[in-house]
Amino acid sequence: MPGMLGWFRMTEQISIEDAEWMLARSAAFDAGYAFVTSYEALERNGSTDRILDAIGLWERARMAGAFSAEQMSRMEDPNTEFVLVGVAEGVWELTQVYPQIFRHERGARQPGEPASSTFALENPGDEQVLQWILTAEDGVVSDIQMAIDEREVIRASVRLEQGWSLRYEGGTVATVIDANNRRVRDVPVSEENFRIAAGNHTLSFSSSLRPEQEAKARLELRPRGGVEQVALNDVGGAQTREE
Repeated sequence: MPGMLGWFRMTEQISIEDAEWMLARSAAFDAGYAFVTSYEALERNGSTDRILDAIGLWERARMAGAFSAEQMSRMEDPNTEFVLVGVAEGVWELTQVYPQIFRHERGARQPGEPASSTFALENPGDEQVLQWILTAEDGVVSDIQMAIDEREVIRASVRLEQGWSLRYEGGTVATVIDANNRRVRDVPVSEENFRIAAGNHTLSFSSSLRPEQEAKARLELRPRGGVEQVALNDVGGAQTREE
């Protein structure tokens, strides 16, 4: 009998990261899963097209036996995340993501004390443009400022309602999305500001929080490792090359 995982329920709030986490587990164990959703969820989720495309991409690679034993072993760890991109017929690029999650909150501060937080950021890969997701939890987050190694990289008068996010995936804009992953607006940014070298860095973050003692800003940094090219060879097996 083929391997089988449990159910994956796609709701209107499931993100592309949620889907790819599940798809990496499926690839790791070469196992299918029960995909459960509804027309309503598909229509309301702003990432539906990306998620369905990712499912098709990962499934074609998995069913073709394109992943190496070493890659599958790494993907067995539920703490790991991966992104898969198709580059040609029977050729894919696999990249490991190293999420680092921090929360900025008001907490017990003295009157007049700056509501800022400092975090240690590690880039385990080569020099790259740092991708990230900022989400408002338990309230509203606005007036965002972020600095890397004491160099300001973004200052935005943006308002994130509870459950909304500001996403940056490279390029010259970050995108505000609502709780159902639907685009609200774009925020201009400088791509070069987010270019970081390999190794350790310091990230400073501040924002306005409403209500002050409850709202939190969840900052997920998503540095990436090297690109691994996955391709089918002439006899149907897989070959890989790390770049």
